Amino acid sequence: GTDANAASCLTGDCDGRLACNGSVGAPPATLVEVSLHADQSKGSSYDVSVVDGYNLPVAVWTRPANRSGDCFIAGCAKNVNAVCPPELQVTASGGAGKKATVVACRSACLAFGLDAFCCRGAYGTAETCRSSVYSRLFRDACPAYYSYAYDVAAATARCYAQEYVVTFCPSRWGDPVAQI
Repeated sequence: GTDANAASCLTGDCDGRLACNGSVGAPPATLVEVSLHADQSKGSSYDVSVVDGYNLPVAVWTRPANRSGDCFIAGCAKNVNAVCPPELQVTASGGAGKKATVVACRSACLAFGLDAFCCRGAYGTAETCRSSVYSRLFRDACPAYYSYAYDVAAATARCYAQEYVVTFCPSRWGDPVAQI
């Protein structure tokens, strides 16, 4: 959903700039979150989040410093944009006589702004914030991604990594290694 002439995107836009230069793109956007530690004995951790919505599948793979094995977070098992409910869809015009294209899927928080979906206010703790039909849709499509703020089922990879490989739009859904 990017307009090259206007330098703006329907999803992940960086205030009209082509390069974000360290800022976070506007949701909905799939996020790769990495925590690096100065003390290498603590390793690093990373996750993929669709808490603020989804725009494309991402697979993350690292080669640990000790080379004892690989750590990875798989891409999605399904194309979220293809199964995104109409109330969450972000679409780009298909042009004259063409159907609009779904370019992203908003989170329920972004779409409706309700505390229960945003895990804030009375729902701002792990005990009160629960998954919803919408977060379960994300979980079903992308089982290794965080689907809502207190999602404990998501995998956070912890590795002693020296190399990170981030693959946008892996060629086969759910197969991160196919691109590495």
